[in-house]
Amino acid sequence: MAGTTRQPRCCWHRVQVEAADASRQTPLTLAAPQGHTEVLQCLLAHGTEISRPDWEGWAALHSAACTQHTEAVATLLWMGAEVDRADAEGRTALRAAAWGSHKDVVWMLLWHGACVDQADAEGRTPLIAAAYMGHCPIMELLLPHGTNPNPADADRHAALSVAALCVPGSWGYSKVVRLLLDDRNLAAVFP
Repeated sequence: MAGTTRQPRCCWHRVQVEAADASRQTPLTLAAPQGHTEVLQCLLAHGTEISRPDWEGWAALHSAACTQHTEAVATLLWMGAEVDRADAEGRTALRAAAWGSHKDVVWMLLWHGACVDQADAEGRTPLIAAAYMGHCPIMELLLPHGTNPNPADADRHAALSVAALCVPGSWGYSKVVRLLLDDRNLAAVFP
């Protein structure tokens, strides 16, 4: 058989861009919290579903926002991620970023039209989450965007109640209380 080229016996398989692991994590939801922007772009260009959640309901945007990867958040928003998509507990990317005090991510989500008053399953809005953690700079971003400081969570605590409850002064809670009282006319925060 001189002169003939032997064809290799192989089978060409298309890579499954949405192959999920046991936790329903896909390559996209695994790359997002690591901030791997180029990987996100490549996966999205090859047809992966941008809003596919893992077993907890976290989509890639939520994971990137929670881990403060601003560039990954920007990429996902630019590629069409749903800014107000909530996880299984009703938590949005904005609430996660507010809880974690990720100021640049909060600003970006607000700029992309995130709902400032969307509450999770426990009734916690991004403002209540920021107040609970003593994150005054986050509250300073949320308040001018029209967030309502008065809604209460499932425990009937509004932002001011939460800040008063979590009073360790070194963590910024006194600043949170002052911000709420000085920046807003709260007629009746306590139910």
